Amino acid sequence: MFYGCTGLTGPLSLSSALKSVGAHAFEGCTGLTALTISRTDTALGSGSFSGCTGIASLTLPVDVNSVCDDGNPAFSGCTGITQVSFTGTAGVDYLDHPSAQNKNYKNTPWYISSVSGRSISMSFAHTVDHIGDNAFRDCASLSGNIVIPGSITSIGSYAFAGCKNISALTIERVLSIGDGGFTGCSGIQALSIPADLNTAGGSSPSFSGCTGITSVTLTGYVRGCDYSEDNYITTPWYYSKSNAISLTVADGVISIGTRTFRDCTGLSGTVSLPNSVSSIGQEAFCGCTGMTGVSGPQVLTAGTAAFSECSSMLSASLPSMTKVGESVFDGCAKLSSATFGNCTEIGKYAFRNSGIKQINSSDNTVSLTGVRVVGEGAFAGSAVTDVVLGSSGASLTMGDKVFQGCTSLLSLKVYGTIAELPSATFMAAGSHSATKLKKLIIPTVTRFTMDMSSGFSDLEEVDISGATTLGQAGQFKNCVSLAKVTLISGSTRSLTLPASMFEGCRSLETINLDRANLLLQNGREFYGCSSLNNVVLGISEYISPSAFEGCASLTSFSAPAAATVGNRAFAGSGLTSITSGTMPLAASFGTYVFDGCASLQSAAFSDRTVSLGAYAFSGCASLESFSAAGLTGIPEGSFSGCSVLSSVTAGSAVSVGALAFSGCTALVSLTLESAESIGTEVSVPVSASDASKYAVFGGCINLGSVTMPALKLVGDFAFYGCSVLTSVNASGAYALSSAEYIGSYAFAETGAKTVTVGTSGGIESVGNYAFYGCTSLTAFSSPSLKSLPANLFNSSASSDPCKVPMLQSISVPAAVSFLADLHGCTALTSVVMTSAETFATARSTDARPWSRPRCPRRRPSLRTSSTDAGLWHLSAPRLQPP
Repeated sequence: MFYGCTGLTGPLSLSSALKSVGAHAFEGCTGLTALTISRTDTALGSGSFSGCTGIASLTLPVDVNSVCDDGNPAFSGCTGITQVSFTGTAGVDYLDHPSAQNKNYKNTPWYISSVSGRSISMSFAHTVDHIGDNAFRDCASLSGNIVIPGSITSIGSYAFAGCKNISALTIERVLSIGDGGFTGCSGIQALSIPADLNTAGGSSPSFSGCTGITSVTLTGYVRGCDYSEDNYITTPWYYSKSNAISLTVADGVISIGTRTFRDCTGLSGTVSLPNSVSSIGQEAFCGCTGMTGVSGPQVLTAGTAAFSECSSMLSASLPSMTKVGESVFDGCAKLSSATFGNCTEIGKYAFRNSGIKQINSSDNTVSLTGVRVVGEGAFAGSAVTDVVLGSSGASLTMGDKVFQGCTSLLSLKVYGTIAELPSATFMAAGSHSATKLKKLIIPTVTRFTMDMSSGFSDLEEVDISGATTLGQAGQFKNCVSLAKVTLISGSTRSLTLPASMFEGCRSLETINLDRANLLLQNGREFYGCSSLNNVVLGISEYISPSAFEGCASLTSFSAPAAATVGNRAFAGSGLTSITSGTMPLAASFGTYVFDGCASLQSAAFSDRTVSLGAYAFSGCASLESFSAAGLTGIPEGSFSGCSVLSSVTAGSAVSVGALAFSGCTALVSLTLESAESIGTEVSVPVSASDASKYAVFGGCINLGSVTMPALKLVGDFAFYGCSVLTSVNASGAYALSSAEYIGSYAFAETGAKTVTVGTSGGIESVGNYAFYGCTSLTAFSSPSLKSLPANLFNSSASSDPCKVPMLQSISVPAAVSFLADLHGCTALTSVVMTSAETFATARSTDARPWSRPRCPRRRPSLRTSSTDAGLWHLSAPRLQPP
């Protein structure tokens, strides 16, 4: 009709009454500048607008097939189109198939114009609800911002595929996009789509090849789309993940769906979520390594691993969140601070391997005072330094390995009521070797059984005051920095300490033990705690073996309820004094109990103390005085090495063991009113070299006086070497009238001058060398002795000099056997042996009879009868010949 009408110019508008345009109707009308088709079912004939090169603006319903039914393009040669506006409703589905000429997308006017290289813009009326398949496919000149209005609910397959010059795409409300809907739109930089739009497509992802996206906006009053493990890689931003992408979430979006941005490494900056967002799906931002922060004022929940492996994230502000889910921040290596609501639950591995140092605080403290549940490995491998969990009166449960491998953790304070801290709370690779924990405060724990003996060398303070059950032996052994421990709160509970609990804790200074129990079968609870200085053991009836051994700084101690004190309980401690109030109920003390207490100056015990173990005070080099009125015996080595001991009061002591006062060089006098035995009765032959084994007063070089009126047994070597001992039960004399046994070397090399042994009918024999070497001895008498051994005073060896050169008189009227060697006794003037039957030869080493008495320089009186007194006369009818 208007074929070739080049004079037909300007815009052309076809009314809504027009149903069809005939073939070639406007072909060649090059003057037309714009074309509007109003009717949605208008049929376009073959080549109806062919060659209309002047048409720049085209408006037509999307329902109109712009190709024509016979396959000859209606707009063939219309190469000038730069703007297309669509009206109508449902778009035509075009085909990508050469045999389907009537709907081949390559025959659309915009495709034809696009081939010419012109830049085309496009718009859609709000009546349009569908864009058909292949509608704009490969329109490379389609450019600028394409807005898909809210009326459009679906976009067909490959509708915009290959439109590589679209720079911005806004989809207001689309429910579905067909396969490859925007495939290859590599020029899209800014993308705005509804949050619930599933971009996965079917067999071909909707946005595959969209590699230029740098800005994403999620819109709509909707919940975010959830992606599966298989299809999250189909999101448009995933294809652009290497770009630096900024994300905007519009107000109204309710949630961020599962895996929405997973592995979008280019997502950068802080993601700010509006108040409308209340939840974040599982793995929503997992692996977003460029993301530096997240804020969401009304976010309540975050799914498993929501921000896992966001390795550049520095902070998280989610002030309404009260539960941090499993692995939410797992692997966020730079995440140092986070703000939540009053968190009640921290999920498993929530902050594992993260850089978290600060939660809900203004300093480097993880403050979770409202937490009720902390899952397994929640902070494992993280950078936490100071952690506070729970509050008083609120229950708390903790999973295993919560702080596994936290090499920067310095302080853990757990105030929630917790049954037990799991044994592997701090463990890594089977040990605590990397732990730097300094402070462990758990005042409400009821069972504390964790082994702290390895890997806690930096631990300085512990509070387990609520614990009623403790772990195995050596629980805190060798925690060398531990300085303060708080045990047992309240006045009604008690706690039994395991053996070696604090052994080797050399820095321990303060510990409250007023409600602690020690057991005799345990021991070494504080062994080697060299800094411990003050202990009040309030209720314990026992002080276990070596409990405080090596506590070199322990100067103040009391145990008002202790009845029994074990071996070495205070050996090597720093005690300076013991009073009757120190352990007022203590009845017995074990061996070596105060051994090596070098600073101990005085020891006074109550009347209840009846038993003291061997070597109780050995090596107490500063001990000056000792008193124990109720003590029944002074056992072996009790005061050996107490070099300044000068006062001993033990009025009830019945026995004194070997070496009891060995080395007490300052001891001048000793009174033991009840003592019946001194030293040991040795059952085998002894020699002088055995003195170091048995000498009760060995080395007591200043001992001058001993008062023991009840003394019956004087053991071998008892007073051996007491060179200035001149008084025993009498001034200047040895009054041994009650003696029933005097062992070998008992008084050898003492300062004895005048000695009286036994009473009539009493002791009959004394040990060999009993008074050997008493160089000051002048008189020896015994009304009861029946035999005098060969070496009683002297050595019977012919080459040995006289050992009793001042001996003047001997009176042994009951002696039957007089074998004592008296060679060299030049001062001897009187010998009384009225019952003697057997004598030794003058220098005999055996007991051969004395046939010819040897005359000393001064003629002695050998009195064998009452006659001829004063004459050197031998009248001995009972003497046997040699």
